[in-house]
Amino acid sequence: MLRALVFFLAVTSMGCAVSVVPSGTLRHVEGAPASTTLDPAHIRVLVWNVYKASLPGWWDDFSGLVPSHDVFLLQEGLWRPEDEARHKGLGVDWWMGVTFINEWSAGDPATGTIIGGKSPVHRASSRHSRYLEPVVGTPKSHSFGRFALAGRDEELLAMSVHAINFRLGLTAFGDHVRSALRDAAHHEGPVIVAGDFNTWSEERTDYLFDLMTQHGFESPYPRSTDDGPSDGRTLSGSWYLDHAFLRGLEVRGEPQVLTTIDSSDHEALSFEVGVPRPR
Repeated sequence: MLRALVFFLAVTSMGCAVSVVPSGTLRHVEGAPASTTLDPAHIRVLVWNVYKASLPGWWDDFSGLVPSHDVFLLQEGLWRPEDEARHKGLGVDWWMGVTFINEWSAGDPATGTIIGGKSPVHRASSRHSRYLEPVVGTPKSHSFGRFALAGRDEELLAMSVHAINFRLGLTAFGDHVRSALRDAAHHEGPVIVAGDFNTWSEERTDYLFDLMTQHGFESPYPRSTDDGPSDGRTLSGSWYLDHAFLRGLEVRGEPQVLTTIDSSDHEALSFEVGVPRPR
């Protein structure tokens, strides 16, 4: 939260030197073999706000995590053309929903939410929040796509969310969360909605969990440290900022928080899910 505030103030002092792109703008690096599908019994998911890949050691940490995961839901991703080759070399299909371009940086790299998979992402899409962050005038976003499941007619819908932050009350925050849920509402297969929800207060946290419960989602992680000792996720007071919500999926094993990795201002979440067998 502190680093997010520092970034916010830095952008403000630079006269909002960013260029917001149209909602739905996507960038793609095709890395996964076209014929691959996910194993519905074992899907390992990585959720991580990567802080624009700006801290030392980030690439080594991230590339080291890729082999053990199947689906990647990233926030504050950074997209530079010179990085496309090494991202493609990871064997992952990457889609970024671009939020804005950092005009003060060399090469004007893009920033946004990212989805990736060891199987190709189908029908990738992205949407900006309707409300903007104050002063800087930039939106937040969510990106989503579908993955084929081996031996199943249904697909997995996976969504990466970076929720509106510097707005008091629930109007802007609730509008963004409801927008993400509308994009998941009519999907008939299993769904993952995860990311940095900026739930820095009890009011935001309770609103998010109540709404997700109403839409049939469950979380493999506790909502706050009031539910038990801290699991290592980034906190604002006793409230976790990063969450994962599942519908139509079963959790396999113990969900993890990768506290030994410190190349971002958020800890990464890692968990395995499976699709229940048809009855």
